[in-house]
Amino acid sequence: MAKEHEALKHLFQQEFSKMVAVISKRFGLQHIEIAEDIVSETFLLATETWGIKGIPKNPTAWLYAVAKQKTLYHLEARIASWHCMKEDTKEKWEAILQLYNQLLLVNYSPSVALNRTFALYKANGQQAALIEAEKLKLENNHFYFLLLGELYKNIDNKKAKFNFQMAYSLAKTQTEKQGIQEKIDGLN
Repeated sequence: MAKEHEALKHLFQQEFSKMVAVISKRFGLQHIEIAEDIVSETFLLATETWGIKGIPKNPTAWLYAVAKQKTLYHLEARIASWHCMKEDTKEKWEAILQLYNQLLLVNYSPSVALNRTFALYKANGQQAALIEAEKLKLENNHFYFLLLGELYKNIDNKKAKFNFQMAYSLAKTQTEKQGIQEKIDGLN
């Protein structure tokens, strides 16, 4: 236990401020307290875990990996909190868009990119979102085609219908198919 305590003390002195700086880049300096909380939680978890399992082979990498996961959690939680707002305002969608931008920087994923594109649509309109959506090329994802259908609606209803039909063909449940069919019928 003394070995773990000394290792943590040394790492805390060497890495704490570096980790806060790295994470602050994701949240912005105006939210430095969030970065400090994440790093503090990471060191607390290290204290608990290393006391039981011992020091990992690369303790610095372990700290950064855990801090990255905690950063993802915090960003996802902030996105969820904005989604809990009932009002559908530009401010809400701009905030969600910025959080998705940060989330993509921490950990790119096609589903996050797709959700970001929807937030872009709500914040900046169909045209801006269409440009980004076309770049994604998520050809096995019915949500991708559903979003494209929505984005093309009232701009090019023929393309909207095609994309809704693609979404329908890829949808897994009857409930999803029924909702998509209603969108197709609404175009006619």
